[in-house]
Amino acid sequence: GHLQRYARATSVRLGIAIGSCTSVVFGLEALMALSRLLSRIILAARRLPPGIQILIIGSIAFAVAHPKPRAKMRQLWQTLNRSLKPAMLEAIVIGINQFMEATEIANESYKAIHDALPPPKRRRLLDHAAAVCLAARRPLLLNDIVRDVIANGYRSRSDHPEAYLLRKLRSDTRFKETNAGWAIRSDDPRGP
Repeated sequence: GHLQRYARATSVRLGIAIGSCTSVVFGLEALMALSRLLSRIILAARRLPPGIQILIIGSIAFAVAHPKPRAKMRQLWQTLNRSLKPAMLEAIVIGINQFMEATEIANESYKAIHDALPPPKRRRLLDHAAAVCLAARRPLLLNDIVRDVIANGYRSRSDHPEAYLLRKLRSDTRFKETNAGWAIRSDDPRGP
């Protein structure tokens, strides 16, 4: 149902996005390659004898200045433009339409999935602290526990989370205070 529609729509969006990025990268790479080619041609032309350099420049100037070669170049450009432009525009429009349709389907499916799931339960501070202490496998100082608990997603409403956590740790039998810091009691059957 909704998960399949979301996955399909997201894969279409991802495919188009990757394809677009790839096209831009290859386009930039082609321009850089053309730039390198032109610089090599110019360097090679500088090494030619002056007479051949003048002949090449004269040929280019003749092709640009004379009406017949210029008309042939313009005709070739127009032919390429007429044949390639509609196909390119059509492909771009189809891609944009597919992207927009996939985005709409993905958003609708995500909303349906989100509405079907129960709201996430807010984890208690002590549950966060127990997970942090277990992961550390050693006693932790109060400040370290607060830092890790906040890093793991707990949002404290207190201006002094250390004092609040200290009161909570002292009131919960899962935790024990040692000289090195706070740890989970190994004999607590409840665990974290």
